[in-house]
Amino acid sequence: MKKLIILISFIAFKTNAFSKEYANCPPDSLALIMYNINLNQFKNQPIDSFIAHIPPTFTSMKVYGGGRIEKADQIIISYPNGIDCYIYIKEFTHMDPYTHFNAIPTTNWDINLARKEKVWFIQIWNNTICKNGCNDKRVY
Repeated sequence: MKKLIILISFIAFKTNAFSKEYANCPPDSLALIMYNINLNQFKNQPIDSFIAHIPPTFTSMKVYGGGRIEKADQIIISYPNGIDCYIYIKEFTHMDPYTHFNAIPTTNWDINLARKEKVWFIQIWNNTICKNGCNDKRVY
């Protein structure tokens, strides 16, 4: 069964089949898909390349500050069943990562510009447990 799921995931990634096929994917299937993505293939690629390969059923996608709340360093994509994708950004070339004039950070940062930035690393979490990409850590 596990081999079948991995095979299906592999075929889906190779054919870029994550649009209509996974629109109504059950939570358990979504978890298996997200836990088995080879996240290393997206390092140093535009964030949009990762977003194009994941199921489009996420409920939110926002830019957040990490170690310093006034400086953006990640996009978090959330799914309804507690699965979150943390996409970390180290260098910015399209978006200004700093807040200005005491703005609220999450409204100050442009998600469309952030999506053009390159992936530093990605982690997939299920509530408070890291499930994929867990060996990568933020070291500046």
